[in-house]
Amino acid sequence: TFSYRSATAKAEAVKNINAALAKGLAALESEHRQWWHDFYRRSFVTLPKQFEWFHWMQMYKLACMTRPQSSVIVDLVGPWFDRDLVWNGIWFNWNTQKQYCNVFTSNHPEFCDSLINGLWKQRNNLYDPESRGYGVPWGGCSALNLARGKWRDAACLAWLLSLGWERYLCTMDSQILLKKVYPLLVGAYRYMKYHYLFRGKDGKLHFKPGASPEYHLYANGKKVSDFEDITFRIACMRWACRTIIAINERYKVNLRDATDCRATLANLTGYCIDPHQGFLIGRNTPLAHAHRHDSHELQIFPFYEFTPDDPGHAEIIRKTLDHHKKTGFQDQGMADASWGIMRAMFGDGDDALWSITHKTGYINHPDVSPYTTRLAVFKTAYVEEGPFLADRVIQEMLLQNWDDGIIRVFPAIPSSPQWHDVAFWHFRTKGAFLVSAKRQGGRTLFIEIVSLAGEPCLIKTDLPEPVRVAAPPGSRLVKRGPGLYEVSNLRRKQRCILYSGDGPGDFTIRPMHRGAWKTPGRDYR
Repeated sequence: TFSYRSATAKAEAVKNINAALAKGLAALESEHRQWWHDFYRRSFVTLPKQFEWFHWMQMYKLACMTRPQSSVIVDLVGPWFDRDLVWNGIWFNWNTQKQYCNVFTSNHPEFCDSLINGLWKQRNNLYDPESRGYGVPWGGCSALNLARGKWRDAACLAWLLSLGWERYLCTMDSQILLKKVYPLLVGAYRYMKYHYLFRGKDGKLHFKPGASPEYHLYANGKKVSDFEDITFRIACMRWACRTIIAINERYKVNLRDATDCRATLANLTGYCIDPHQGFLIGRNTPLAHAHRHDSHELQIFPFYEFTPDDPGHAEIIRKTLDHHKKTGFQDQGMADASWGIMRAMFGDGDDALWSITHKTGYINHPDVSPYTTRLAVFKTAYVEEGPFLADRVIQEMLLQNWDDGIIRVFPAIPSSPQWHDVAFWHFRTKGAFLVSAKRQGGRTLFIEIVSLAGEPCLIKTDLPEPVRVAAPPGSRLVKRGPGLYEVSNLRRKQRCILYSGDGPGDFTIRPMHRGAWKTPGRDYR
């Protein structure tokens, strides 16, 4: 139970303590232990032991911070934000998005509910009567009073709601999507359309000057933060439109919303792309100095509008990522880890690993505790979102699922021999699949897929041919391309196993790296 400084806080505390005393210590301890046992059994992973330890530390902290039924949005230091710390609040222009980013693949999508519940509970504080829409503050506010934040922005809200969309895709449970995520998303769209867009001389809808999070220039001794047609807002608007259309195609919530979004997409200005630098910050605004944010790259991840599977897109993405690394990430580990996820989309596990293990990556950062993995910011605050993002990088090495319906198994394993033996059990993907897989001696041995919703099942794998499947009657394996297979007619609650030749003989997943966990040193490589 969580409360805050209010007239009822003392009474609530006394009531809860009395209820606990009445239940008794033995019962409380039993319930507590059972909850943690159930939590840890949702998924399993075996990795080089330092990285395995790091992953489980993030899972432990996640479960300490929130519960699915909560409506308190997790802030940078967890829910305990009434402290004399620098960043003891909510920041919606990057931090909260990363605070929840590792809950899906690890098979804890319900932990995203505290974010959606919190936004919905405080929707009146987010409401803008002019546009009949919603916008969130960039940051500096309490999770219990979002009306007190600064610089209201609807693009940040759309970005936040992409977590709600990912939660839906990973569960195919439409209840929270239709009741809470969809109304908030339409509100973010209305706010952006009303406040940000104008019709240009070319007949296109352009964006008024606005801020790309964390990016500034200095001209004539003055700080400049607003730029025309910023990539950040274009990406968020395009994602919001596409998602509203997709929801209506499946659930027919309000077809007028979809029609309006189609008209906006048809008239919206395009991205500002440089032939050498890739995506720009905005019109006539290249990335000119080190930038710790990925605000001009959201159309790659997490929106997947641009992916390496399209040759034209791949070239633009490469140029963007190369230029960002050349220009610099600063020293906080933020853009580095996001860059690593996008490199993993190309199958580059070494770059993904580098993004979190170089000297200011989150795992080896000098301000990250080697005991708790908490990041100490300026020695005056502790934050958790960065290590959670590093955990997402590890997950992306093992399993990826973009928005194209393809489950990519072991897509970006680093080349180092210590990564030759890895496995995971019940990692979750979009389409509501639970995926388990084992790799030994640098070779994938088998993949198990459990369908929770009966969605189409496409798998990309490096299993050597011939690839075979053990599946229920009526299901069969169909090759759709190099390394790409479809398991047809895999229905809800059915499972299948893909393997090569006669199979490995042993389909068991167990710890593959001997030795007890030890508190790691600084160099995880």
